[in-house]
Amino acid sequence: MPDHLAGQLPTAEELARDHLRGRPHSGLVIGLIRGEEVRIQGYGQKSRRDKEPPTENDLFELGSLTHTFTALALLNSRDAGRFLLEDPILDHLGDQSEVPLFQPYTCVEIQDPRRPNAKRIVACSPKPGTDPICITFCDLASHSSGLPLAPDDSYDWIPFLNREKWAPEIVSRSRSEFFQSLKSEELKFAPGTAFRYSHTGMAFLGHLLMDIHGLSYDSLLVKFVTGPLQMPDTRTNAPEGRLLPGHNHRNREVPPLSLDALTPAGGLKSSARDLTRFLQMHFGSSPLAEAIETALQDRIEVHFPNAPDDTLIGYGWFSSPLMEGSGRRMYWQYGGTGGQRAFIALERNTKTGVVLLANNTGPLWEMGKALLQSLQP
Repeated sequence: MPDHLAGQLPTAEELARDHLRGRPHSGLVIGLIRGEEVRIQGYGQKSRRDKEPPTENDLFELGSLTHTFTALALLNSRDAGRFLLEDPILDHLGDQSEVPLFQPYTCVEIQDPRRPNAKRIVACSPKPGTDPICITFCDLASHSSGLPLAPDDSYDWIPFLNREKWAPEIVSRSRSEFFQSLKSEELKFAPGTAFRYSHTGMAFLGHLLMDIHGLSYDSLLVKFVTGPLQMPDTRTNAPEGRLLPGHNHRNREVPPLSLDALTPAGGLKSSARDLTRFLQMHFGSSPLAEAIETALQDRIEVHFPNAPDDTLIGYGWFSSPLMEGSGRRMYWQYGGTGGQRAFIALERNTKTGVVLLANNTGPLWEMGKALLQSLQP
């Protein structure tokens, strides 16, 4: 069988070399896919102590790539008949939990006739005859719930803003603290009508699914996603010695990310071997074919600073134009933690895909797009 990916290795090596310049103690793994062909190559080194390049079996923190797995668990588990995507989540919460509701309002400007030069004020009141609107499962999975990025912005990764410098510390919250924080949130728009990137919403979705099915998050994924797709490396807890240490913008090692209640939004670890298989499952025959097809349906327009033009989001996946004028779109997700980055992207018509895993904070989005473009016939 001809090796069509061999010609891409010089391009990958050059991009890897540029990425690792100034990051001497860390590494990068690049996975390239064209149909059934897969090439995985490591560059740089695993750590200051281990100077070997990372391999397809080493584990990295996925950050927001976790969203694609939580959303896929939703889509595959709905067949159990316990909920519909359009169900208000309030119908599936226990008595101990609350959820913000959106109340439609009517607002008018008021001018005090006694003070004609005074600034007008806006007065709002509930719109007559309207009930509060509840978030649905669909809204949570497509980042249109209106919930905030994270409690107190403690986990501040946004795929369009590649922050080299991370927040001084990520404050882990227990499940009870997480649900308590939701009670004070106020929705600024009707759920399902606009984009607002939200780790809070994705984590909330994960907890709902765990409660509905009576499973831990790892067990939920094994039953509905990683088990059927044969992805043993994708989990929240890494076996000792397999998770590479992360490195911050000063090339200093940082401890592994611990998100606790936000785990369904950013707590997974995985390998390039698992993730290349994951992308291949999006090209056709797969045990989760129906759920994957739904996951890639574009739902909401993405309006956000630095977001690529004409970007949309489905269930855990973004989509953007791959090449101007080609009509081809790439589906992608980009994750970051305090010392690691992860990027995946695919183009379905040509059955091509890219996996990038780095245990440093260097940017990956442009590299990933360039590599995917180079794979196009």
